[in-house]
Amino acid sequence: MDLSAYLPVKMKKVVVRTREDVESSKKLRSKNATFYLSFTSCGGLECRGIIRRTTDGIPQHMSLQVKCWIDS
Repeated sequence: MDLSAYLPVKMKKVVVRTREDVESSKKLRSKNATFYLSFTSCGGLECRGIIRRTTDGIPQHMSLQVKCWIDS
């Protein structure tokens, strides 16, 4: 699927939740984190997304789960 017509996007808000107890400045580097996003596409669509990153401790093993939708 070609999504280039919707790029670039303008990020409105990002919230990060982690399983570990870490400082706010280090949450982006957490091994297991969930990112809640709200953004606007270049076509003006209001969108939201959730990205879940998990690791199992083995170097270079990472799983990403992504869900994105357009607000009506």
